[in-house]
Amino acid sequence: MLEKINRLTKTKKGIYGYRRKVAEKYRSLFDFKTEIVKSFGTKHLSTALRLHKEMDRWFGSVIATKGYRISDPTSSPKEKVLTAVKDLQERNLYPHDLPKIDVLSEPETLTGFLQGAQTASEIAELKKSGKISSVKQGELVAQMKGNEFHSHAKYLTERSLLKAHLQNKYTDWPLAQADMLNPDVDTGTDTYVPPQCVWDDNDLEVIKYRVMLGEIDVTPDPTWSDVMYNYLKKNMGKRRNEDQRNKHENATKSFCERLGSSLSKGMKTPLSSLDRTSLEAFCEEEWPNASTRDRACRSYQAMLNSWNTYNPTQAVENHFKIIISENQSNIEHDTQDVRSMTREEWLLFWGGLEKLEDAEMKIIGMLCAYCGCPAGEAAGLVRDDLKLKSTPPHIVFRSNEYRYFGKGRLERVTPLVEPLLSVIINYIETDYAGGELLFPRYAVGKHVSAERSSALAKLVVNKRPKDKRLLRPYSLRHTFKDRYQAAKVDPSLGQYLMGHKTRGSSAIHERYGTGRTPDGLVLAMNAIVAVTEHGYFEEYD
Repeated sequence: MLEKINRLTKTKKGIYGYRRKVAEKYRSLFDFKTEIVKSFGTKHLSTALRLHKEMDRWFGSVIATKGYRISDPTSSPKEKVLTAVKDLQERNLYPHDLPKIDVLSEPETLTGFLQGAQTASEIAELKKSGKISSVKQGELVAQMKGNEFHSHAKYLTERSLLKAHLQNKYTDWPLAQADMLNPDVDTGTDTYVPPQCVWDDNDLEVIKYRVMLGEIDVTPDPTWSDVMYNYLKKNMGKRRNEDQRNKHENATKSFCERLGSSLSKGMKTPLSSLDRTSLEAFCEEEWPNASTRDRACRSYQAMLNSWNTYNPTQAVENHFKIIISENQSNIEHDTQDVRSMTREEWLLFWGGLEKLEDAEMKIIGMLCAYCGCPAGEAAGLVRDDLKLKSTPPHIVFRSNEYRYFGKGRLERVTPLVEPLLSVIINYIETDYAGGELLFPRYAVGKHVSAERSSALAKLVVNKRPKDKRLLRPYSLRHTFKDRYQAAKVDPSLGQYLMGHKTRGSSAIHERYGTGRTPDGLVLAMNAIVAVTEHGYFEEYD
């Protein structure tokens, strides 16, 4: 079995280990070793396979990030510390693993340490006097491997190198350049340290250095950026196609950065410094409408709740809970209701669709008007969802790889009757380009949702200017409810047809299923299409 597992070794005594060659171009990242050799200290294959996988992951992370830079922005502060400790352990640079030299050490340990110090001093003197080359010096030092002094010397050297790297990384270059021009500042000495910017406690290299200093509490304070990445990490696993995932990720980042821009340290603002008063002022300024503000605050609340759930030891007070509660009294006053279309407005909208030259948008809009479905559900249909040869012809609204039905939405069968049936048949025969998507131009893409909304909004004609309620394409869903009520269709059946998940519509769904189209659905749709008047609309003097 071992022949099939690269890099897994086994000694004659049955101890598993790891051996991996290091390409020359990567050796500088692994202390110039030509290969990585490590004993797992176990005879159990299952344990060895787990450790083997961890070693592969560590090796790959070092290669991918060029040495110390093993930084994953989606990692929580505690995960960053674990990553830092893991990397130091694999390099034999974790301070707790170093040989202990103190007054309690065995005499032979102390003697070995002193002898190693003497040998290292003699090697350094030979190099300084020019009697040996740098290469020879390295070979002599390498021969000391295993000596307690060698381990400590290597550790201190690596820590000094990391410190120098960080000092260079966080150099305040404008001030440093001023120092170089200042005759009173000697920038050429070994003791000179250029002016420093504040070191970022969330920087993995900084965390590593602090671990190597022996500091006990090196876990950085969580920041607003950590909340954002935690939320993305825990929510990106939900079923979405690639376009939806990218859209969700970009929208979440933009939404979080919107708040971050108002915080004292931007996205790196510690959660402990979030202040309810300033958060409330930000939300009121950004979203004057209380209803819109409520939705935004609930999103921020969900992000902090997610952080607190997955990081209980670094949980913080969720101020948005109180902000939402205090905002409730304003919502009713600020909420703008969306109204249904009158019969005249609905006919004008349908007439506008009939004149459209854009065949795809015409059918999408007609489906919205026909059965009250959201534009996204209509646009995301695939060819297999359209059953024109069935009896009766129908459409199956359901999740597919291009769009997902979330909670509250119902997968369902919708029968096709005239006048829509003939329009769709004509579209398939003359305009459909083939392929899986029925409407490829408006199904997927970064801006398709806005394009659909804009195209349909242009066809909405408001014949009731004194009515303060909103009239928009979404009004078609409200209108469909008025239409099926006017047709005296059973409410549960009407809710099923418009995809609104309720107890009644779910019962209809269980009864009919998504693969059968009983005559009752056709009768209901014919009755709805035949409606000539619907709803109550207040008259204005």
